[in-house]
Amino acid sequence: MSSNRTDLYQSFYNAHLRAYPNSSKQDNQKKMNLEWSAAKKDYKLSKDFDSFIKNRIKSLDLIATQNRSRSSVLSYFGKTSKISGKPESHVDDKSVDRNCEILKKDTLCTNKTVGENATEKNPLKRQYSTPAQDDTKKKIQAYESKISSLTMMKDTNLGDEKEIHRELKKARTEVQKNQTILDRKIKMAKYQKKFRENEKTKKLSKTNNPIGSNSEDNQKVNFKVGRPRKEEEFPELLQTICDIAICNSAADEPRQTEEIRTCSTLQDLTNRLQEKGIQIKKSTVYLRLLPKRSTSLEGQRHINTVPVRLCKPQNELHSQHPDGKFCTTTIKMVDALASELGQKQVAYISQDDKARVKIGMTAAYSGPTYIAIRSGKHSSSTAATHANDIESLFQLDHFDEILRMNNSETKPVLIISVDGGPRYHKTIAYAIQHFKKYALDALFIMTNAPGRSAFNRVERRMAPLSLALSGVILPYDFYGNHLDSKKECVDKELELKNFATAGETLSEIWSEMEIDKFPVLAKYITPDESLPSLPVIDYSWHQKHVRESQYFLQIVKCDDRSCCTDFRSDVRLFLHDRFFPPPLLYKRHENDGRLLIADPLKDAKNASFFTLFKRLSIKLNCNDPTFKNLPYDYHCSTVQDILQDRICPFCGLYFASLKNVKEHRKVIHPAQRIAKKILKKIATRIIKRRNDEVLCVVDNNDAQDIEWLAIEEVINADSFLPSQESEVNTEDLPIIESIKDWLKCDWEEVN
Repeated sequence: MSSNRTDLYQSFYNAHLRAYPNSSKQDNQKKMNLEWSAAKKDYKLSKDFDSFIKNRIKSLDLIATQNRSRSSVLSYFGKTSKISGKPESHVDDKSVDRNCEILKKDTLCTNKTVGENATEKNPLKRQYSTPAQDDTKKKIQAYESKISSLTMMKDTNLGDEKEIHRELKKARTEVQKNQTILDRKIKMAKYQKKFRENEKTKKLSKTNNPIGSNSEDNQKVNFKVGRPRKEEEFPELLQTICDIAICNSAADEPRQTEEIRTCSTLQDLTNRLQEKGIQIKKSTVYLRLLPKRSTSLEGQRHINTVPVRLCKPQNELHSQHPDGKFCTTTIKMVDALASELGQKQVAYISQDDKARVKIGMTAAYSGPTYIAIRSGKHSSSTAATHANDIESLFQLDHFDEILRMNNSETKPVLIISVDGGPRYHKTIAYAIQHFKKYALDALFIMTNAPGRSAFNRVERRMAPLSLALSGVILPYDFYGNHLDSKKECVDKELELKNFATAGETLSEIWSEMEIDKFPVLAKYITPDESLPSLPVIDYSWHQKHVRESQYFLQIVKCDDRSCCTDFRSDVRLFLHDRFFPPPLLYKRHENDGRLLIADPLKDAKNASFFTLFKRLSIKLNCNDPTFKNLPYDYHCSTVQDILQDRICPFCGLYFASLKNVKEHRKVIHPAQRIAKKILKKIATRIIKRRNDEVLCVVDNNDAQDIEWLAIEEVINADSFLPSQESEVNTEDLPIIESIKDWLKCDWEEVN
């Protein structure tokens, strides 16, 4: 109600200004306030008061119309663009009072008269301001006045004639230049006005046309200023870009952001969007991606973006490995089987080892997420610790939905994606233990090729974890400093306490987080944790249930019901031989185009691996007489030269390491063992030492293989690594008193 009264007051005031343009605004407001107050006293009801004020406004408009009609004929019939809009008033106060009396007596008659006069006697049009044209006109007037003054100086012989002539020429040039600009602005104003009128007509015609009429594609009418964004036409544009980019993508290199690093080009992304029916240009797609630098002018144009960044053309792509396509095919085959079995039968776990989080400085690297925090100095990442972490998942209630069915039984199929090591002896031993303990139908452990760990799905969980540690400094001397002036440990017990405090601080920070609305469970593991003992592999059981390969481990139930229980899943419906078939490279014959099995070393560029169900449907198998059973790594490029060494010569079973072959022959074929003693290995390089084992590079028939071997099995192990108890001798280290003198060159220049 108050807003209506305010609008009525403003209209009454404007009507006074129109009726009495020669009076000042202050005088008009005083008169209007007197009339407003008198009307309030006379009319107690708001309806009567509003009616009176409206009639009074109409009478004032009538006075303004009469004043304009009494103006000169030239001002009335002349050019409307030059009318000032403020005619003189010749109406006195007596005529105003007389008109008010007429309105009070016969309101309806007056309303009709006012309406007719307003439509027939109002030839004036609205005047629009033209600031750009006015500025140009002012410049022209200034130069013209300058020309007139210079001309007078020239006629009266005042000043230098050459200088005056030069200034006159310059001023006339500026007048001509600005006159051209003014003419162009006037012409463009007419064109723009005509364009706006045409656009308005088109929009009104589109809104009036019914749906389905033959208009211009029945597009949505945009009445806002500016070009509409693509998101209004395609609301799912950003989500579609994410879905396309996430395929064959990798995590951020330092794992500090949640961005997706796609390996496809911008043109590929644009083509995929156009295939989905989104008509968009490459530059528009680029503005929806993360910029190179958000602080630059180009980066500020990226407003609505998705967490997708294009890789740099150099030094940014992940390292290419010869086994990359082979490993990717294995992972896709496992994913295809998991999608067909469904989440009620499959538990999918992604396990990853991260770099150490340093203490004493800002830490930058760091459905539910479980984090086991261990001291990098006092603990190590081994197959036993991994097995212990898997056991911990089965004890947590937050993972019941992932690992268990509705009846609290463990899901029959378990898939674990790891960073590496599914072929090693200890990993296989602990995997068999998990398989038997939880009565699984199948257990699959897979890894990607070396240098491709960023494609592990759990890598994308590292970005929010690392972000939570921004600015956090982990204390290293909470219980006191355990280091001396040389930064060497002098108190091991105090060191363990300080490390435990830092680990508990990390667990508190991460346990308060949520990733994708799922909890994060972090726990500090003390160095004296009780690890499960290494199980002994029963190689007779291993022969029936386990299939090894370089990057893939398969453990599946057998068909003997005295050994294994019935299958609880549909694995046998898809894998008729219980295990995944070896990925093979196929190519087309150059002449007749028939499908052939390619050579992994010669035809790798022209051949391709097939998907799981395409591979199962093709009956074209490799009949290589050198193998009794085709090994899974038959087309793995890096192990072509050592395939024969990894196969048991008696039963033809393939193993992923020489140690497993030796143990298998020792247990399964004791009478058929080769008479001569197996010689120890000579390592060309020792990579790492762990307890009583070394990770060494061994030459096998002109090919190199990396194996975890016991120290007694390697002849030259001691020549590479110092003993674990050795300490650094600091007695012979030079004492530097002055860095300037120490860096000074011993040689002097001779002129």
